[in-house]
Amino acid sequence: MSDKGPWLPWATLDWSDEGMPASPDFGDVYFSRADGLAESRYVFVEGNLLPERFAGWKLRRPFVIGETGFGTGLNFLAALEAFKRHAPPQARLHFFSIEKFPVRPEDIRRTARSRGVSENDITTLLGLYPEPVSGLQRRTSADGRITLSIWFGDVREALDRVSFQADAWFLDGFSPACNPDMWADDVLARLREHSAPGSTLATFTAVGRIRRTLTALGYQVSKVPGFGHKRDMTRARLDGSVPDTRSGHVLVVGAGIAGATLANHLAANGCRVSVFEAGTQPASGASGNPQGALYFKPGVEYSPHTRLHAAAYGYAMHFYLHRAPEHLYPCGLAALAHSERERQRQQRFLSRNDYGDWVREISADRLTRQAGTRVATGGLFFPQGGWLRPAEMVRQLLNHPLIEVRTGVCIHQLDAKGLEGEDARGKRVRCEGDAVVVAAGHASAQWLPSGRRQALKPIRGQIIHGHVTDWPLRQVLCGEGYAMPADHGRVTLGATFSPNDADTEPRHADSAQILEQARALIPDGIPSDVQWTPRASIRAAAPDYMPVAGQSQSGLFFLSGLGSKGFMLAPLLSAHLADTLMKGLPALDNDLADRVRPDRFVEQEAANERVFRTTQSANPDATEGAAGITHRRTRQ
Repeated sequence: MSDKGPWLPWATLDWSDEGMPASPDFGDVYFSRADGLAESRYVFVEGNLLPERFAGWKLRRPFVIGETGFGTGLNFLAALEAFKRHAPPQARLHFFSIEKFPVRPEDIRRTARSRGVSENDITTLLGLYPEPVSGLQRRTSADGRITLSIWFGDVREALDRVSFQADAWFLDGFSPACNPDMWADDVLARLREHSAPGSTLATFTAVGRIRRTLTALGYQVSKVPGFGHKRDMTRARLDGSVPDTRSGHVLVVGAGIAGATLANHLAANGCRVSVFEAGTQPASGASGNPQGALYFKPGVEYSPHTRLHAAAYGYAMHFYLHRAPEHLYPCGLAALAHSERERQRQQRFLSRNDYGDWVREISADRLTRQAGTRVATGGLFFPQGGWLRPAEMVRQLLNHPLIEVRTGVCIHQLDAKGLEGEDARGKRVRCEGDAVVVAAGHASAQWLPSGRRQALKPIRGQIIHGHVTDWPLRQVLCGEGYAMPADHGRVTLGATFSPNDADTEPRHADSAQILEQARALIPDGIPSDVQWTPRASIRAAAPDYMPVAGQSQSGLFFLSGLGSKGFMLAPLLSAHLADTLMKGLPALDNDLADRVRPDRFVEQEAANERVFRTTQSANPDATEGAAGITHRRTRQ
């Protein structure tokens, strides 16, 4: 067992002869010895009046259930069963849970089968169950109706760092005597802050202190008969109701992977979406390459940048697998130690981190056997990584009855509620909606507030692709460049990286550089008789290399700055932005949401200006040096 993280260690379960799981760490069983699933139905589903509330749910936002202690997932399964049975077809459920000691998937399956749960519901749960990476992880079903979010870590940290309001709370997590931290007064107060008007709460315990605390927090508390041998349990509710204030029609500028994933998330939530694209077809820009690698580059330290990329990687793999599996190829990907500096960085990474099944060290010999061709060096291997077909993926995500796509539209004016422009025939285009999102890559910069346009810089990237008769590579290799397995005979090699360059004309020198990098990756595998076709496109990145996702001071929403990891970042950031627009539970914790806000550049510049003025006032002769320091701070 590793204590390095961010992959949390699995919980140890003791199984009785009767098939009852217990925690040796807490000295308590996970559920009732009588019937754990029946207990979940009685205490939490009936205790929160979920059958009738699901049946009468008419709000366009999802019904949110909060839970303390996911455990073996029986409470989720009971809620899922009730939701499928009683909720109308357009209703959606978002189940948020907190778990510090995650249970292995095989133990969840064993428990569910022993309690008579249907195989279909077990498959649903295990398909949504995230890898135990610390922090907020989320997964959504293919039809968009069921979302499971789990905060892997401490309950206080979860409630302090995730902003949401639950319609019902399941207070579980072992007994107050065995796990007092979960039932502390300050935790209950945090739960109250995360409760929507009219929300309910249920728990198996009837401890007087807990009932008194809930009463003091404004709940109407009742003690009712408990389940099985338990004499009493607690139910509570708050007064009030929540208005339905989500967006019904959203305008999206840009039909690349950012715009497509956002439109898909919104449409899955029942929102009508109009997408406007300047090109002649979707994925006209950087999202139109023949193949794209899907992986992330974790940092040595578990920084905010790495936290975001780790959460995005897990979500993206699940998203593509369930939305467009025919265009995803998780064949495995290796990030090679292509230089001594990179080898040392990877060794530091391995000594300080544990990413479980996601990332492991691989030798050159083993990688050679796996990849199908001789590889000069080892590196980090991503078993679930691989490649996808970008343009086909974009088109499929946009293929939804609630999504309208208009190509060849040049936008002249935008505001928070509408846009104006003209189509390819010169005809005026005007459209209004509840919100406008700019997801136009590096072109998004022109719509940022005046003076903020430099916050997004163009990055030119060129690839080459061609038909290769005999291509042995079976896995994606990444180093200074990258090489893809063949897609029906077509091979893609890439890519150059040229900041502050917006020229899309192919360059012979770049093609030569790509081939040289590919030969370093695969010394024996690059045929000399291939006719390679170059393609150049422009990506966008912010100075801090964090993406841009959120609402600006102008009222416009932005989704841009995804850099070279657009296909990995776009699904999670789109989910976050869709949640913001639809008044749902966010996909990012508060810290990450703050770090990707469009207006962070305004605040950074203001802070730098204050530093500059202070320095100038203290030493007027140091103006040039102070400005230099300020600029360096901005680039960090």
